[in-house]
Amino acid sequence: MVFDGPTPHDQPVNLSRKIALRTVFVVAPLIVVGLVGPGRAAALPTPLGGISGRVIAVGGTPLAGVRVDFYTTTQSTPELIENTKVATAADGTWSYGKLPAGSYDVCFDPETSSSGSSPDGYAFQCWYNHTEAAYTPISVAGSNPVSVAAGHTTVGIGAALHAAGGFSGVITDSDGNAIPHAVIQIDPSITSITTTATADGRYTIAGLTPGLTVVCANGPATGAGGGPYGWAPKCWRNDLTYYNPVLLTVQPGQITGAINFKLYKNGALAGSVVNASSAPLAGATVTLHPLAIGIDYTFTTSSSGTFGFDDLAPGFYSVCAADGAKSACWKSTVPKSATPIVVPQTVKVQGIAITLR
Repeated sequence: MVFDGPTPHDQPVNLSRKIALRTVFVVAPLIVVGLVGPGRAAALPTPLGGISGRVIAVGGTPLAGVRVDFYTTTQSTPELIENTKVATAADGTWSYGKLPAGSYDVCFDPETSSSGSSPDGYAFQCWYNHTEAAYTPISVAGSNPVSVAAGHTTVGIGAALHAAGGFSGVITDSDGNAIPHAVIQIDPSITSITTTATADGRYTIAGLTPGLTVVCANGPATGAGGGPYGWAPKCWRNDLTYYNPVLLTVQPGQITGAINFKLYKNGALAGSVVNASSAPLAGATVTLHPLAIGIDYTFTTSSSGTFGFDDLAPGFYSVCAADGAKSACWKSTVPKSATPIVVPQTVKVQGIAITLR
């Protein structure tokens, strides 16, 4: 596969990105109620603290318009403080002084910034107790909390942002036809960075932090065009599976082109398990093993001894069943020599009968 630059159809997209933050925390001044005169109460504001710093690009150029976000750290999951509305000034400086005493993750989102020289923008970063000259890419999950004391401002909380990079390509089916609105995801095991291909199957995903990552693709979120069992997702250079993908490098300030995907449509498999008397065997465990890289699937047979596996990537599988000390595979009693079963695209393979003696 040849790498080239982005095509004229490739346009940067806004990412539904970064951290999948679950809840929102709204800052409001805490109050203490005291008595003023007979039977009268007055609200006394609790002293607040602040944080300030500066955001630059790697190399020293100040970045204006970078949004500064604060996340509480008292819960196991960081919570975004919603109403701060802080952005860096023309010289990259910023300050916010309305935080209750406590600890906060501080993150810098350059998506709204139009300054700097990077054509693809800059990468999201959180404070990690580094100086601007000792930048290390980091996300909320690994940031260092910033302590805020009442009546004081914690200074020097800055960042030096790398020029962002990205990828572009086209998503097609097994016959080479474009898949409209296919979904592209960056490292689905740890992020929620996604984009959707255009009607001609082309995509560009930008704003990524430089370094190694995984790029994966799937059919449209609606399942359109995937047949009765949907599309089989895959990651770059790893046919028909999410497992053991090949890592790609996000180059700073560059969109790497020709990261193309060919997606296949899923199939299905169904059968039954019987005992030595050919009676249906309920509660048996059926294991489906893909002969390509992947994980095993298991199914417990129904009261009528049947089993079924949907949404299977096309390929070769072995099927085995077990009930207590008894076990057997389709057309074999030895698991390692089980007869392979071919699951084609969009087809449900039926009649896979296994006898446990």
